[in-house]
Amino acid sequence: CEVFTFQILRLHGDYIMDYYIISDDNYFLLGIEALSEQINLDGSVVYLNTGTVDSRFAPASGDVVLLAVHNIITRRRIMQLPVIVRSQLLILLKRSTVLRHAHPPGPWVIPWSTPVRDMIFYLRSLGEKKMVWYPTDMREMDMFFRLSAKEPLAKISDLHALSDKSVYALRRKVSVRLGVSGCNSAVGTLFCRDILEMQMRYHIVNKI
Repeated sequence: CEVFTFQILRLHGDYIMDYYIISDDNYFLLGIEALSEQINLDGSVVYLNTGTVDSRFAPASGDVVLLAVHNIITRRRIMQLPVIVRSQLLILLKRSTVLRHAHPPGPWVIPWSTPVRDMIFYLRSLGEKKMVWYPTDMREMDMFFRLSAKEPLAKISDLHALSDKSVYALRRKVSVRLGVSGCNSAVGTLFCRDILEMQMRYHIVNKI
C-alpha cells in the first residue's frame, strides 16, 4: 500500500501540524489527494491505507486525523491504538450524523457524503481547537459494552437498577451527545461503545 504525502508551508503557531487521512478505500485516498491543491492545511498531510497504519501512524499531540473506514472491525482496531487519543479526530460514517454544536468534546463525526469543501473546513477547525473529552461515566460505558455484546436488556436493567425505558433513554442521550443519533440502534451502539472506550483511555493516559 502506498503512502501519499505533500507539504503545506503555512505554519500553525510555532508548530507544524500534521494531518493524517486514513481509509480502507484507495479511491477515496486518491480522490482526496487529487484535490491537494485546494486543501490549504497547515503542516504535512499524510495519506494512509489501513494496512499501513500500525507501522506508519505516529501522530503527535494535537495532530488531526481523518478516519474514513468502512469496515467496523478495522475502524475499531485503529480507534484502539494508544497514539490516537492524542489527536484531534474526525470520523466519517456512512450513516446520518449531526454535529450538535460548533465544538463538541471528543471526536467529531460527520456523514461520508459530506462535500470535500466542508470536510476540509472541519479538518481546519479541528486544527485550531484543543481536544476536550467528556468525563468518563462508567455506568454508560458498562451499559454500551453490554448492549454491544447483545446481553438481554432485562439483565442490564437489573444490574443498573433501571427500567428498560430508562436504559433506552440513556442510550439515546449518549447517541445524541456523540452526534450519531441518526444511526440505527446496532451501528450506533457499537460506535458509541468505541468512542466511550477512547474517552476512558484518554483519561487514563492523562490521569484525569
